Amino acid sequence: MLMQRILNYIYYIFLKNVSINLIRTEITKASIKDGWGDKEISSLPVYPFFKLYIDGKEEEASKGMTEYYFNIAIDKKAIYISKKDGGMKNGSTYQLIEDLHKKAGILLDEDLSNLNKEIAKEAIQNRVTNRFKMIDSLIKNGYSPSCQLIHATKSKDNDKYYLTDGHHRVLTMQILGYNTIPLAVNKPIIIKKIRRIFRMLHPKC
Repeated sequence: MLMQRILNYIYYIFLKNVSINLIRTEITKASIKDGWGDKEISSLPVYPFFKLYIDGKEEEASKGMTEYYFNIAIDKKAIYISKKDGGMKNGSTYQLIEDLHKKAGILLDEDLSNLNKEIAKEAIQNRVTNRFKMIDSLIKNGYSPSCQLIHATKSKDNDKYYLTDGHHRVLTMQILGYNTIPLAVNKPIIIKKIRRIFRMLHPKC
């Protein structure tokens, strides 16, 4: 705990507190195509499910978010499309689906022709549960940079900050009423060096 506090203190020296009104979602081919790129954080498709969960409607939130991701992954076939092309293949959810198939004695074919939808749904439910655990942690402990930094790039054309990761944390913090959020802007080298030094020392969150 002491090491985590020290690390947080050092981080805050180099992080930039940014008004949440200036933070925008990432600008990628996939995010623009899906309609939520380059917009305010509340434009994320999972916003209603996060809001439901934080408002105490956990069961409704879990069911809705699981159905949402299952529809995208399976019904709209995002699981068959490479992550670099805006799909989910080889992403974290895909890896979990692959692992659960292996545990069930199934080696997924390259074309996913032997994909088991029930196993896929179990993996998606697992991911949804982890998202909500993140929300629980933020509610209980607040935001800690030593757990996971939030990175962004600063636009040269305006005062906006575009997230490169940490979208779900920022969304949660917005719903919880945060006015400013500490960001690692343009991935400063000093942050990388600090993280490398303390990675093995501070507790996992």
